[in-house]
Amino acid sequence: EYGSFENNMSNIGRMWSSLLGLKNNIPGYMVANMYVAAKLIRTNQKFKKDTYDDAKNYLYQAELMQKNER
Repeated sequence: EYGSFENNMSNIGRMWSSLLGLKNNIPGYMVANMYVAAKLIRTNQKFKKDTYDDAKNYLYQAELMQKNER
């Protein structure tokens, strides 16, 4: 529906890096990890299984992307 997860995370990393004035791009796997952090913050609210499912999926995708960088 939204295209490649890896491409989307890499594009977001480039955009965030540009907005923050960073020399180097934030890698896609790190963007996914930041989304995990956002999902964990949401667990302080009312329980929603979807929040935990999303966090697990973002973390799994981050693992795959970082592993494939080597």
